[in-house]
Amino acid sequence: MKTLSTSLMLLVAVLLAGIETALGQCTYTTSQDGKFSLATTWTKSSPSCPNLPGSLDHIIINHQVTLDQDFAITGPSNNKAGGSIVISAAGSLMEDATPRTLSISHGSLEVQAAANRSVPRLAVSILDVSYTQRGRFDARVSIGANSTVTVGCLMLGIQGGIDLATDAQLNVTGNLDVSNGNGSIEGPSLSSRPAGAHVIGIVTGVNGGTHNVFSGNLRWCVDEVPGLACPATGPKQTPQSGSNCRPLPVTLVSFTAQARPSGVKLDWVTATELNNDYFEVQRSASGQAFAPISQVPGSGTTNSGATYSFTDTAPLAGSGYYRLRQVDRDGSEAFSAVVVATGPQQLEALIYPNPGTTTIMLPAGTGQPVDYRIYTITGRTVLAGRTAGGTSFGVQQIPAGLYLIELVTGGQRHVQRFVRH
Repeated sequence: MKTLSTSLMLLVAVLLAGIETALGQCTYTTSQDGKFSLATTWTKSSPSCPNLPGSLDHIIINHQVTLDQDFAITGPSNNKAGGSIVISAAGSLMEDATPRTLSISHGSLEVQAAANRSVPRLAVSILDVSYTQRGRFDARVSIGANSTVTVGCLMLGIQGGIDLATDAQLNVTGNLDVSNGNGSIEGPSLSSRPAGAHVIGIVTGVNGGTHNVFSGNLRWCVDEVPGLACPATGPKQTPQSGSNCRPLPVTLVSFTAQARPSGVKLDWVTATELNNDYFEVQRSASGQAFAPISQVPGSGTTNSGATYSFTDTAPLAGSGYYRLRQVDRDGSEAFSAVVVATGPQQLEALIYPNPGTTTIMLPAGTGQPVDYRIYTITGRTVLAGRTAGGTSFGVQQIPAGLYLIELVTGGQRHVQRFVRH
């Protein structure tokens, strides 16, 4: 009897898997932190499902996932359910260093409730929520209580909408475009604590779509900062009045990272600041788990903005991800977008000047000591020593001519030609 029961259960499982595949929908659940495009990130509901999730599938994110491709949740042309993405309280979906587009054109995206609103749960350059066949399907995004979603450009189309629960926060760092239709951003019921929506740029689109885009128990505001590039289906519009957002402590205009011989230089510019205490510079090797590496004092309150810079003199080998944690004087905090810089992985391009006359500057590398040796083409050593990465040493004591220079640091060895003038 036990064998028969087990056989029946296996048969049912096989039949269900076949039905699921026939309907064109599978369920994918994260098994570990990783990239969206890697099969090792996912556990699939059936062996017959493809290795990677598709636009019709159900996707459950319980880990930190890097969105390294554009992706769309959609559905078939009949009345079957569309695909879905669910980001649990333990999960996040953050784009990599390349701007990514996440489209919800027939289906849903749910960011479940979280305990800490200061931790971003979703960050993409373009979020497109729309469906073009009025009255047939909805394209919805639900942002749970205490969850924060940050997008560069937000596009709402016909029957595309975003629902925010109590204390949820939607940040649009670019423009909001609403095409003609009933696209909406809705807060919770009036009996609940309000949610927040903040648009740094302008509202564009067709007037019939933009007029009543904000509704419900929602503290919303539009800063109308000009010059932010986002797709637009129509000209600039002015939504209905009634904004009562708490002003952002800092309006960040730009944040960049650039690899240099001395390290990775971070630059950022603010347009306005309100009770800004300090910036905490954070770094990550993966773009997921960040750790503080420095603190830069803020400018308090200013309407003229300020310019800041910081150099990471001991950058990570390979790519390093950086973000700013801005802390207000009352203890509230906000996070910038993530920027990436590729640090030195090889030493050859960073030895300068070459040719040289009096000194050679070494790369910052991984911050470890660098053993150097300059020798002739016959192998005779003329100069050797050890110094810190990112510093220089003198070569004026060796005769002019053609040499080889050997550098060893962090387990790497590199040899290249060096000309002493």
